[in-house]
Amino acid sequence: MHVSELSDPSPYLEGDEMVLTAGVWRGRQTSAKDFVRALETKHVVAIGYGLLDDGEPVPAELVQTCKAHQIPLLQVPVSTPFVAITRWFVEQLAVERERQLRERISFTSELLAAAHEVHALSRVTELLSKATNVPVRVEDGFGRSLAASHKESAHDSWVTFPIAPTDIHPPHLQIGSSELTPRVRELVDASIPVVGLVLARARAVREVERRLGGEVVSLVLAQRLDEAQIRFDSYGIDAAAQLFAFVCSVSQREEALLRAERWLEDQGRIGITALRGDEITIILAAELRDDPSTLLEELSSSLRAQGSGAGSTANGIANLRRSLVEARQACLMAARQGRGAVLSQYDLASHALILALADPDVLSQFRESLLGRVDTHDRQNGTVLVATLQAFLDHDGRWQETADALFVHVNTLRNRLEKVSALTGKDLSSTQDRVDLFLALNAFQN
Repeated sequence: MHVSELSDPSPYLEGDEMVLTAGVWRGRQTSAKDFVRALETKHVVAIGYGLLDDGEPVPAELVQTCKAHQIPLLQVPVSTPFVAITRWFVEQLAVERERQLRERISFTSELLAAAHEVHALSRVTELLSKATNVPVRVEDGFGRSLAASHKESAHDSWVTFPIAPTDIHPPHLQIGSSELTPRVRELVDASIPVVGLVLARARAVREVERRLGGEVVSLVLAQRLDEAQIRFDSYGIDAAAQLFAFVCSVSQREEALLRAERWLEDQGRIGITALRGDEITIILAAELRDDPSTLLEELSSSLRAQGSGAGSTANGIANLRRSLVEARQACLMAARQGRGAVLSQYDLASHALILALADPDVLSQFRESLLGRVDTHDRQNGTVLVATLQAFLDHDGRWQETADALFVHVNTLRNRLEKVSALTGKDLSSTQDRVDLFLALNAFQN
């Protein structure tokens, strides 16, 4: 609302106002066309013309010009002062603002209540869609739908609002509209923190599940089966059922972990997922007609794994350790082949599997009995006898090739290996003794 008798009041208008005037500008040789044209630049919503005498009509030129420019023109009688109109508009604005505030408070309360429901994200999107009368959806950072309103969502254009802009792959809220009104934008702004809260809570739950998954795998590998069974019960997985163990080597750890969790959701399966280094381990209870090879192929493709491995089907938790070890060894071999290779326990034929399945205490004693004195000699004298022995065996006992690889004279190599033989009591010309030393060197490399 703006009252003006200037010939051109446009510099003092912000836009979209109603202008009240008594036509004083007409006495300054300003035409109705010039006056209206100036107001039109600020998109006035209406012009109120105040009569100064009871018998005075609204100027015909002003009526015709407003009609030509499609601007509403109101006649203000002498008995109605401009201040009364201004006061009425202010009161109406206050009422409208209070109504909008109450509406937003009520909407926010509904959102917060929905955030505590079982399907919180779906409820929030439905509430926002109902309030704005447009489709709403929430997607993760990889374009996967997390929730969507039931309203028809076949729209060409969506307005996107990131939920957590600092994330590398932020989830986002999308509104199916090419143009947002101020009211819709207000409701979206109120919804974004609630969506963020729901996603943060889901993320916290996932973090706990991931930690528990890592603990389960560690407990099984350590054969602490009573403790592991309690964790299986918390997942709702029967520890006595037939179990599959899959291990996948990945490059993008967090992205792959999210993809693994998504894969389980898409499969409608409950699984134990663990991230250990650059490897993702998944334990599943077998279902009727399950084909572990097919499952592993699908999982590997979904994770974009560098290599994937499956262990033998474990008949209950007591046999799961072997399956986990087989799956990891198969994964290591597959990763060496590259190109997303997928292997199972049937592809394994290596000493590495035997060492991986052996008791860690037995392996430690085995290595110490053979190489303990050599390790001590290296530490105390700054020598590299263990590394020299490793290079010699890696080059299949070929003296000159080993010396060249170590950048030493062949006589220096012979002197070092004679010292190794003296400390270990092993003859490096004996195949049996070489095998013992090779296994001792590789006891803990996998």
